[in-house]
Amino acid sequence: MFRLCSLIMMTVSTIVTMTTAMMFSSLSFGAPNIPSIYWRTSPLSPPFSSRNDVLSLVPPGFQQQRQQRILVEFDLFVDLLCSDSAAWWTSVFSQLDSYYFSNATSSAPIRFNLYLLPLPYHTASYLGSMTYVGVNRYTNYDQRVLKQIVNSFFTNQTPLYNNIVNAMTQPQIMNLIYSNNIKSLNIIPQQAYLKLMNDPSIDMRTRTLFKLSTATGVFATPSFYVNKVPVQNGEDFSVQDWISYFNQILSSSY
Repeated sequence: MFRLCSLIMMTVSTIVTMTTAMMFSSLSFGAPNIPSIYWRTSPLSPPFSSRNDVLSLVPPGFQQQRQQRILVEFDLFVDLLCSDSAAWWTSVFSQLDSYYFSNATSSAPIRFNLYLLPLPYHTASYLGSMTYVGVNRYTNYDQRVLKQIVNSFFTNQTPLYNNIVNAMTQPQIMNLIYSNNIKSLNIIPQQAYLKLMNDPSIDMRTRTLFKLSTATGVFATPSFYVNKVPVQNGEDFSVQDWISYFNQILSSSY
């Protein structure tokens, strides 16, 4: 059983409840309109005046799908420095990827969306998320490259653990991330990478990913949503459990 990395939030004495309902459920790009039952109003919602404000800042995410008609929307929330996220990605997702998305013969109407939730007690996590967002823009939202970046973090996390980076400055951590996770991919020169990491727009988009995750109700990684409904204990599902789960939805949709 994977041990969830939990984001513990302290309750303040007074919470001002936001009165503007925002449909975060439909923020996955290309997702169909979702019934109003999934609308959320939360004191943790980002301080934006409209849904369009959110959409203008959320960077295009890592998506995989085999065809245009989508019946299953599978949303995964991870922290690039979370060992539980890495364990799930390298064991379960890698097999789901081979079964559904990297399989040229698969025609399953499933879309996979990846979202980041950089947990604050993982020192290098926010800069890791900025790396994901910045290189995403630099490569013109190349899905193949994004997958390589995620794989690089999840297969080589140890040099970025707190016991190593806590004594480092931010520039030192940026250089470490580049040498540890990005350089070998040959997708961006180091100076171009460092320039992106100091770009305020990249910082803002990374903040928005965090706010989007928490406003959706996500507080731990990995977390799973299917068609905008949270999947309890999804981290304990085997590959076959997920395939059966998706098949049940697909069989009831035809």
